[in-house]
Amino acid sequence: MLPHADYAGNNPSSVVRIGNSAGSQQVAVSTDGGASWNVHYGAGTTQYGGAVAYSSGADTILWSPSNAGVLRSQNQGTFTVVDSLPSGAVIASDKRNNTFFYAGSGATFYRSDNTAASFVAVSGALGTATSVRDIVAHPRVAGALWVSTDIGLFRSRDFGVTFGRVGAGILSNTQHISLGLGTASAWNVYALGKGASGAKLYASGDDGTTWVDIQGSQGFGALSACRIVGSANVAGQVYVGTNGRGVLYAKGAVGSGGTTTLVTSSTAKPTSIDMTSSPSSSVRSTSVSTSATTSTSSTVGTLTVSVSSSSSGGIATTQAPMPTALASRWQQCGGIGWAGATTCVTPWSCKYQNDWYSQCL
Repeated sequence: MLPHADYAGNNPSSVVRIGNSAGSQQVAVSTDGGASWNVHYGAGTTQYGGAVAYSSGADTILWSPSNAGVLRSQNQGTFTVVDSLPSGAVIASDKRNNTFFYAGSGATFYRSDNTAASFVAVSGALGTATSVRDIVAHPRVAGALWVSTDIGLFRSRDFGVTFGRVGAGILSNTQHISLGLGTASAWNVYALGKGASGAKLYASGDDGTTWVDIQGSQGFGALSACRIVGSANVAGQVYVGTNGRGVLYAKGAVGSGGTTTLVTSSTAKPTSIDMTSSPSSSVRSTSVSTSATTSTSSTVGTLTVSVSSSSSGGIATTQAPMPTALASRWQQCGGIGWAGATTCVTPWSCKYQNDWYSQCL
């Protein structure tokens, strides 16, 4: 499990990160989007690494360290053991509802509706899967989440109460997954797993019905060691962190049926080189060197992929307004900066949870 960071969904300038060295506190928090950091002194000095999940309201941190149990801290308090989760569990927080957290270990999926104070196992949630690899919650929809397993992907729309298999017979043995802004109001799903082109990075623009290989011949190394992050504000852009091969990014429209549209690299990335190749072209590449960086860009099929040996991948978390309509049960209906529906479908009503989040209950 790679050390990493997480952000509070309803207050994205609040970020938590985990260090990987024993002997001092390895948890740090930021309230200004990572511009400055403060040590979390509620952490012990013997735990390190692993995964972290931040509640959407930025009041609860769940930490699954590399070497000891699963720990929880509220309001910057001391981390305590969560007895209902096994050591090394995969963890995630709901990005819109402050009270929900999710976890997985072995064949079992767990959910919490009390800000990670305790978890319950959801019986039969993931079919015949024997290994939960990753859990990702939708950045804008409360209760919507995806789970990656050794047999492929599962999706829930009701806070992990029930799940449906996604892409059965298309993707299997999936590793890390991510969601990223797609076309219009749709979101792309990115998954590292085994598909028609072998073990690759695949993308879907239609909620997992169809998938397209967007990796091409670009090498990532071992997929289990890679992490992917879809951009929440740049449509079709995805980043891949590799184990020793740098950070890569790609940008392209992923349509239903697995079609892609060539989009040239952003001019905001001066070390990237545009390669205007036809869809039938094989990979063509070139590189450019400056005193600071070396970057290579390749056109894979119809998708431009770029790698920079010194890139620092900042992903903006600015959230666009949601369309106004009646909100369903469990969905968000208010909060600071909320631009979506504020009225719930009958018989539910909008209930205040915190300054950043109200929910149809």
